[in-house]
Amino acid sequence: MTKRSKSHPIKGAVGGLFLGLGLSLLLLIFSIWVVKDFTPYYILIGACVVVGILWGLFGPARRRKRSAAGPATGTAPPAAPAAPTAPIASTPAPPVAETPAATPPAPDEPGAPG
Repeated sequence: MTKRSKSHPIKGAVGGLFLGLGLSLLLLIFSIWVVKDFTPYYILIGACVVVGILWGLFGPARRRKRSAAGPATGTAPPAAPAAPTAPIASTPAPPVAETPAATPPAPDEPGAPG
């Protein structure tokens, strides 16, 4: 008896639908494939959906995520000890240089409001 992996044909169909819509929009927007009606685009979208379903059925299965601690036993791992904290040295703040206040331009200068 062989172990059969789960298949995901619905996810594959949705992925194929998005792939077909994306390809169709790119072909349409960049005028790569110019046709009078949209039937070829529908065929492309349908073909991508079919490929997506087949990929979901027969494509490689994803591996399960493994935890770093190994198999779950139902107990939580022990908590790490708290690191000792050193007091923060009090250092004076650097002096703030005062900037001269910006003066508006005189009314006769270029760039003056009004």
